[in-house]
Amino acid sequence: MKEQYAQLSKEQAQQVCKNIATLANSLAITHDAIAMKIGLERPSVTRILSGKNSPRLDLVYSLLAAINELSGQSYSLNDIDALAKK
Repeated sequence: MKEQYAQLSKEQAQQVCKNIATLANSLAITHDAIAMKIGLERPSVTRILSGKNSPRLDLVYSLLAAINELSGQSYSLNDIDALAKK
């Protein structure tokens, strides 16, 4: 799975983060909760999830891991893409 996303363009990375934000919102997970889990300030998480910043791939996986832990689910980036296409 990671290989598929290893070569994300800036625009693709931003879209993945927007899709992660949509998932977090649908699960009622706040940016504050995500920020606490991954050790960033809430404004940084908000900028990333809004697509204003293009994050490193490891940060994308950290965001998704935080959402998985907070929700008790196991979402992958493929799941996120599928949700966005609905």
